[in-house]
Amino acid sequence: MKAKLIIIGLLCLQTSMCVHAQEILTTLAKANHYDIQFVQGAFSGKGWAKVMKAAQDHQYFLIGEDHGFAEIPQFTAAIAKQIRYQVFVSEIDSVTAYLMQELAKKGPTDIQQFHQQYPSALSFYSAVEEFELAKLLAQQKAAFWGLDQVSLFSTGLVLNQLAKKASTQKVKALALKLSKKSDHLFQVATKTGKYDTLFIFSTPKTTLDQLMQACANENAQVKALARELAITWTIYNKEGHSRRIAHMKQKLLNYYISNRSKWPRNAKMLFKFGANHVARGKSLLSSYDIGNLLANLAHAENKRSYHLMIVGKAGMMNSFLPTKGMNQSKFDITGKKHPLNGLKPFCEDLKQGKWAFFDLKSIRKKLNKERVLIKNKILERVIQGYDGLIIIPEVQASHLLPKRK
Repeated sequence: MKAKLIIIGLLCLQTSMCVHAQEILTTLAKANHYDIQFVQGAFSGKGWAKVMKAAQDHQYFLIGEDHGFAEIPQFTAAIAKQIRYQVFVSEIDSVTAYLMQELAKKGPTDIQQFHQQYPSALSFYSAVEEFELAKLLAQQKAAFWGLDQVSLFSTGLVLNQLAKKASTQKVKALALKLSKKSDHLFQVATKTGKYDTLFIFSTPKTTLDQLMQACANENAQVKALARELAITWTIYNKEGHSRRIAHMKQKLLNYYISNRSKWPRNAKMLFKFGANHVARGKSLLSSYDIGNLLANLAHAENKRSYHLMIVGKAGMMNSFLPTKGMNQSKFDITGKKHPLNGLKPFCEDLKQGKWAFFDLKSIRKKLNKERVLIKNKILERVIQGYDGLIIIPEVQASHLLPKRK
């Protein structure tokens, strides 16, 4: 009986602590909530002023987003118009990033023709709003860095580039053959809706090994492209998320080290990735991702990084699945099954037509000082890993680039 009473007492204490933590967090969220107005493409308000101050004061500005919304690239572009970043780092592969930078300088006809030939090859930047951001950054002469592996939908494009850069007819012929195969398998997948027929999933590793061997005496660029395809195969078919994160961190280091001496001391870098990737410390998926690496690099060089998370509370999103066209779907992060439902304390005081900016730095400082335990892991990692949080009450899905008529 005595043991039972002790257990009941401990459970009551734990419940009381959770309620107390919730009350403190709700109070802090209200005290550190600043509105952002977004009217006719222009941003204003106390929240916007705080975001711009953070962008001005930090060399490295990292945006962690929920993909597929029209508003976030517009928001990012508004920042870039005032800051002018020297480097733009994105969640696409390095080949596609370079081609996107060049394509962004061209006219509508060339862009439509590219999108018709390689639909979805630009990943998120196959959306009008995202590509407008790329055009702005290209006009500002920012360098584009791509850290991701090759997209499932970009293998044909990368193989085509390998063929163009190859110096021997043997490699050109093999790469073009594989590129045509990849394009055909993409068309099959768009009709059947089955992704296991795509090039990376249906091609044996031995085929990419043969390509690597054929490129043994080729130039460094061709070897790098063949190696990138081989790594992509390994990520998708064998080693998964952990290998992907290691690959992105390795590419970030390669870019960083090879370009560091070329920059002015106050050079600024803009990162735009999924929110899983750019938190400081442990990510939302329990790994130590590129956001943590960049924070450490900044600290080592006496620079500063700012980590901003942006999500929609509810609305429509585009998942960029070519087999389903636009694939717009409704969502609400406060739903029980949504992975971000831990952010509900920040959704309780949203105002109609206004975005909400939360100063997580101030909230984190107070919570840590009071030793408040946040039970929800996602909520705890957002607060500890990000310096600011923006919640958009209602978002619209992004729109795909038009194809040539």
